[in-house]
Amino acid sequence: SPVHILIGESLSSCCLLMTTSAVASLRWGRLARLVLATLSIVARLPPAFGDLGVAEADVYPRSDIEVRYLSGWSRIGSGDCGNDCAARYTNFTTPPPAMNLIYIKLPKAASTTTSGIARRVALRKGLSNWDAGRHVQFFADQPTVWPEHMVRTEVDAHPVDLKFPTFVFSLVRDPVSRCLSLFYYKVTRGTIANTEEAKLDFVKEICRDNQYKYLRTNDTQDLLEEGRSDHEVVQHLISQYSFIGVTEMYDESAVVLARLLGVPLTDVLYVSWKVAGSWQSLGAPQGKHSTETTYVAHPELEDEDPSVLAYVTSAEWKEQNKLDYLLYDTSVQMLKQWIDANSMQPSVDLFKRMEERAKAKCGDESAFLWYTNEAHVERWCYFGDNGCAFPCLDAEFGSGP
Repeated sequence: SPVHILIGESLSSCCLLMTTSAVASLRWGRLARLVLATLSIVARLPPAFGDLGVAEADVYPRSDIEVRYLSGWSRIGSGDCGNDCAARYTNFTTPPPAMNLIYIKLPKAASTTTSGIARRVALRKGLSNWDAGRHVQFFADQPTVWPEHMVRTEVDAHPVDLKFPTFVFSLVRDPVSRCLSLFYYKVTRGTIANTEEAKLDFVKEICRDNQYKYLRTNDTQDLLEEGRSDHEVVQHLISQYSFIGVTEMYDESAVVLARLLGVPLTDVLYVSWKVAGSWQSLGAPQGKHSTETTYVAHPELEDEDPSVLAYVTSAEWKEQNKLDYLLYDTSVQMLKQWIDANSMQPSVDLFKRMEERAKAKCGDESAFLWYTNEAHVERWCYFGDNGCAFPCLDAEFGSGP
């Protein structure tokens, strides 16, 4: 089998790398531990890893990276806590043994895919609500995950007693790309006409620092109203999160997320489901039966209507979204720095190869039809359209511990 071949190859590599003098310099106990460690890693790998690498795919070692976890809320005054609480944080250099997970699900920033990843991580880490929606009581059963749409200020207005450190993360997206994606999503839903005039009105009136407004905390907004610099405001916003990824660098973001959470790369594998112009369907809550929806494919930016293209490249557009641009540019820069400073590029390359296989094996209609009709899986998605194709991913890459 591929695993047996890998074991043989790994042991052969060990032997080839050890010259006579090197072996002589090693104590037998140390050599035995090395061999046992190699066998232990390789034996746990499913066949799909035969040509993708060994240790990085299954055991993802983590260097000391300080991560900020939400530890609770402090009531500042005697009023309602919704606008009168401050978040408290605790720093960790290794992931705590048990944690809550909050995903601030910014719409049209790979939010469906990322909710699926949050649910996948939650299931494998034993968190509650991995298969639940907004109907559940917020953080009633900890440790838990919150993978639903909710602006950050609304999250902070639920000052529950956090029994575990809480990892809070989100993703941002290029402001033009996100704005137009939101427009075409509304076209798909039939709530807006797909005309040049409607699109121009949308980008002028609707898209105004929306990402900042969704992710900000109350005290971040206080800094803005006090007249602090835009840079200081955005830096403060970022400091209120354990991690902020970037949609245009999605695989890189997934690898860093895995590293910070201390989970293997298999836990952050995904198959994008709501792809513009694709065949995919919206998974119903039980995953097997679904209502087909064809998402409207939108043109490349350079092929957009002339008036729209002129506006989203104008100084006026940049000014009305200056905080979003600063938030996005800073997040891109920080993500690149994290990867470079912690030597993550080989893991990024590995993850991209894993994703190529995931999409080839699990991302087409034939896989969906086989698993739902022939294999009779009860769920194709963890919840709704979140985490779709997980039975196929588990079959290809292993179902986790």
